Amino acid sequence: MKKIYFSLIVVSAFCIGCGSIPSCDDEKVTQLLTEILLEQSKTLDAYDISYSSFMTNKIDKEVKKINCTNKLILKETENFSIVKEIWLDYSARYTDDGMVYVEVY
Repeated sequence: MKKIYFSLIVVSAFCIGCGSIPSCDDEKVTQLLTEILLEQSKTLDAYDISYSSFMTNKIDKEVKKINCTNKLILKETENFSIVKEIWLDYSARYTDDGMVYVEVY
């Protein structure tokens, strides 16, 4: 009986992302945004990257996808003064195995 109960808890925890839609400011989503930006532009390594002003543009419940906009803030790493603010459009969704998939436009 204990094994069955434990298995149900594990399955429940695993499927939390399966039927839901991530939020625009989800930690995993913003982490992937940063990874994508750093991969695309090596010059961003010199800046501290942060985000603000998250907006939901569209939620597609059929494909469980969210389209978002936020403000990308680039700050100098030494004195943290803001160098640039850019509006960024992206989408996020969970994959079938519960991972997060992010596309930047």
